Amino acid sequence: MIVPFNQSPATRQARGVPVTPPSAIFLGMAAAQMHQEGRLFEPEGQTEAGNIDLNNRPMVKNPDGTTSTVRSITITDDKGKATVIPTVIGDKVVSNEDAIKHFKKTGEHLGVFDNEQNANDFAEKLHKQQAKQYGLDR
Repeated sequence: MIVPFNQSPATRQARGVPVTPPSAIFLGMAAAQMHQEGRLFEPEGQTEAGNIDLNNRPMVKNPDGTTSTVRSITITDDKGKATVIPTVIGDKVVSNEDAIKHFKKTGEHLGVFDNEQNANDFAEKLHKQQAKQYGLDR
């Protein structure tokens, strides 16, 4: 069993999980297990990790009956740096324009990459990983 360790102490306590973070040995074992299961991957070309808690994403029902958690777009600056940003914000899917406005206001992103291809590859892998984590891949 993998115990989430990046949740607030209050959330961990409410779920009956120890409030103190697990040891480095436990975290290493959990990471190895997640990697083996395809739930942890090392993104190629990532220059900055995302700053959004992927273990606590809102789940939004789409009109077609599917569910979105990490629907995203990639935006690229004039230097070629590509940033993956979510289009699921709060409890709704927003337009690309609103997602960009939200990013500029909050700085929230899923990762920064050296180029658009690496960012898009990451976004696809993240989508699959999140679908599996949230049981939406069936």
